[in-house]
Amino acid sequence: MDLKVIIDTARRQGWAVRKSRRRNHWKFVSPDTSVPPVHTASTPGDRRAVRNILAILRRHGLNI
Repeated sequence: MDLKVIIDTARRQGWAVRKSRRRNHWKFVSPDTSVPPVHTASTPGDRRAVRNILAILRRHGLNI
């Protein structure tokens, strides 16, 4: 699974997904306002990065 699939899935579930102003990071905002936003790098550098992003988003309520 890559970051593009995660972003598409999050958007389908009502999450707001935006690039930062300098376009170096993604910001995932849950539809549940009690959940803090999640910031991730736009270009994951290591092989575990996408899995770590996925784990963080799952902990914040994303169903994937």
